[in-house]
Amino acid sequence: MLIDVKNEVENILNQAEWMDHFSVTRTGSIYILLRKNEIEYMPIRISNHLKKTAFYANKTFCLENLEDELLNIREYLDQKIWYRFGYREYYALNIILFLAKKNRRIYIDNTMSIFDESKMGLVFYQKRFRNRKRFDLIPVSISFQKMLRRLYSSGLISGHRDLWGSDLLVYVTKMGHSIKNEFFKCYNDLYWKETRNLNFDYIKIPPEVGWRK
Repeated sequence: MLIDVKNEVENILNQAEWMDHFSVTRTGSIYILLRKNEIEYMPIRISNHLKKTAFYANKTFCLENLEDELLNIREYLDQKIWYRFGYREYYALNIILFLAKKNRRIYIDNTMSIFDESKMGLVFYQKRFRNRKRFDLIPVSISFQKMLRRLYSSGLISGHRDLWGSDLLVYVTKMGHSIKNEFFKCYNDLYWKETRNLNFDYIKIPPEVGWRK
């Protein structure tokens, strides 16, 4: 069944498009990351239930009616403006992963259920852990906030409940890991150069750089 889904979606892609990632969650939802023109990407979700959060911006297609939905997927790919992946996205994804090595994490604020009930835009903050019970709350810069919102809406990052509260711990999804790894040779040297003396209490997203092969 899953092989059929993968093949059916690949069959509707144009010559310049390819499937970069295909994965299935425990609830049976399928996440696919499509790519074209080196830097453009488009995540799609195929499932029999809707995504629980309104902050995930990509369309869900019905798994039970996949044969009929294939035309809708192709139309969606033709009409939707594809996301662009560049150095700024690579930088942000790496920072999220690297913060864990510094006893820090990025969280989504769910005070007064603002996330659960989609009461306002996503608000991110950083926790700096001193030990298991003590931590500091650190605001996230405007540029980092904007990038985190973009990555969340496209599905390259997501969040899950931690063990100590209602706020959501941010993590890089499988799609996020997949596309980040594709750009390792392109951006990693610059990333390490720019983060050598990074102030982890105030992380800003750097300017975009040109595409590097």
